Amino acid sequence: MGSGSECKSLLQAFYYDEVDGIKKFGFEAIFRFLLSPRYQAAVLLRWQRIFYLRSNKYLGKKGKINAHVRNINYFLSQLVHRINFTFNGGIDVSPLAQIGRYLFITSPAGITFGGTCVISEHLIIHQGVNIGERNGKFPTIGNNVHVYSGAHVLGDVNVGDNSMIGAMTLVIKDVDPGTVVAGIPAKTIRVITDKG
Repeated sequence: MGSGSECKSLLQAFYYDEVDGIKKFGFEAIFRFLLSPRYQAAVLLRWQRIFYLRSNKYLGKKGKINAHVRNINYFLSQLVHRINFTFNGGIDVSPLAQIGRYLFITSPAGITFGGTCVISEHLIIHQGVNIGERNGKFPTIGNNVHVYSGAHVLGDVNVGDNSMIGAMTLVIKDVDPGTVVAGIPAKTIRVITDKG
């Protein structure tokens, strides 16, 4: 995803209400951002990624101005990361992580998006979740996935669309679409149907 896509995701993170499924504008959106850590976290991680991508645009370009622009954008990326980490419960997001639209963070406390993980759209994530590295590789999370508190999704695994990962679950193998997994290590405990 380029910085243009990230800007669109940023605006959606700022204006879109994941709970009600409606957009909020003006002062309502601003107050929500100022007062809610979960919305601050979702918006700030977009800014972090935008600044990081902008710094990479100038990588390898000659001239002092290009070097200064690159360094300023990289500094801003790291500054936003530090602000998000410090003021929003220790959420730690790699600037390399590709995060899709409509991310819903119930509580940012202790959440980690590591390295080059790929997050698709409509992820619901709870506190203490680690989407991280194992053997030098990172997970890919599908659309409409729900990850409960304290779960760890590690390594080169694919989590299928419309799946759920239970609390305190360790995922080190692929998760089939439309399934509920739980346990250490994760095992399928239910297949999600239209009837629930």
